[in-house]
Amino acid sequence: MKKIAAILSVATLALTGVAHAETTEAAPEVAGVEAMLLYEQSGKMSVNLAGNGYFTAFNSVIGEGSAQENASDMVIRAVIKAPEQTFSKIPLVITVYDNKGRVIQQRKIESLLLEKTTHRTMLLENGSCVGEITLEAKMGKSVKRETLNMMCGE
Repeated sequence: MKKIAAILSVATLALTGVAHAETTEAAPEVAGVEAMLLYEQSGKMSVNLAGNGYFTAFNSVIGEGSAQENASDMVIRAVIKAPEQTFSKIPLVITVYDNKGRVIQQRKIESLLLEKTTHRTMLLENGSCVGEITLEAKMGKSVKRETLNMMCGE
């Protein structure tokens, strides 16, 4: 009887240790949020505008500023890092806010198959002339934000 109790104690400790190891693993996190113009003639994407102090986005709708050609739309991309391939039910929410904090557009992705690096996107139509915007990618407690100035005018 003592032998069975000892085996059960060891088994309980082993199972508790496994459960504890599973809960302490690094959770997936948002590593960044990016924005690229979609060029209308070539179909290519621009360099990442987020955090790029060298890119002037003024009048990119007509190919001015640092734009290489006309660009009306923008791809917003969340970059997610995970310790290993995993299926996550933590929703990813990509949001674009105007300069008053109002939501311009939002995409919520409920379940994700994640690799060590995963990119998920949202298309912001007519995004090249929306003024000052804030991009946000949020997954659980992990959040990244970038502010862009997408001005147009004469």
